Amino acid sequence: MESEATRFGHEIHYQESLDAIFVLMDQDKMIQLLLNLVKNACEAMEENGLVQIKLSRDLKNATFVIADNGPGIPEDQLEKIFHPFYTTKESGTGLGLSICYKIVQDHQGTFEVESELNLGTRFIITMPLAMGNTVMLDKAAQG
Repeated sequence: MESEATRFGHEIHYQESLDAIFVLMDQDKMIQLLLNLVKNACEAMEENGLVQIKLSRDLKNATFVIADNGPGIPEDQLEKIFHPFYTTKESGTGLGLSICYKIVQDHQGTFEVESELNLGTRFIITMPLAMGNTVMLDKAAQG
């Protein structure tokens, strides 16, 4: 992920939880999800942008936030960004965020977006914690 950011002249800051976080997940799908969100953030920001990835947990859920300091998403577009084939880019299929949304749903998670114009966008993904045969989330996040 850092090579993607560097290619665009951006930095990634990663803040992991001090506690071990385990979720039942398809590791390849989780990597696809994270890479797509970081790539979108990098493409949206001007040079010298910052992507922050934060991993945390509570008693029931693992939460990770991918935030950027880009231009933000206009309010009238926020409700459409997870729809298949919706894009504001000159190139691309408009499938990236809809695939991300499906990955989160398939893992019984929630996917939210918060955005403010000229301040940036935050994607908040919450997934239930699991016990037993699991994959550690920070390993996938570091991909």
